[in-house]
Amino acid sequence: MSLATGPAARLTIILHADAYWHHHSLSDEILHRALEAGLAGASRFHGIEGFGRSGRLHTDIDPDTMSSLPAEVVIVDPSPERLREFLSQLDEILDHGIAIIDTVEVAIVSRPAPPVTPGPRSTRSETK
Repeated sequence: MSLATGPAARLTIILHADAYWHHHSLSDEILHRALEAGLAGASRFHGIEGFGRSGRLHTDIDPDTMSSLPAEVVIVDPSPERLREFLSQLDEILDHGIAIIDTVEVAIVSRPAPPVTPGPRSTRSETK
């Protein structure tokens, strides 16, 4: 096993899971833009419970609050400047939410893939 570590920056964007941009998920749009921008990595998470300024708990078991559940997009890149620039490019699509940029230590664990052993070949008889 090898372990690569180093400093990086993390951009966390918290928004409503049901927010949309041009008929598709806003979190999906952010994820695709991060990929197009060549940032190192990104993931999207959907919350099952949360609260914000309203002070009201939103949960996936209450049909009255399900539409305000949180979603989180986490983007990591070695350059905090690239993340700040990326965030400024999202200004046209973000109309609410919270964005956090913080410094992190990244540890990438990688193991060599196990050797692939071929399985038995299926034998087919051709029918005429």
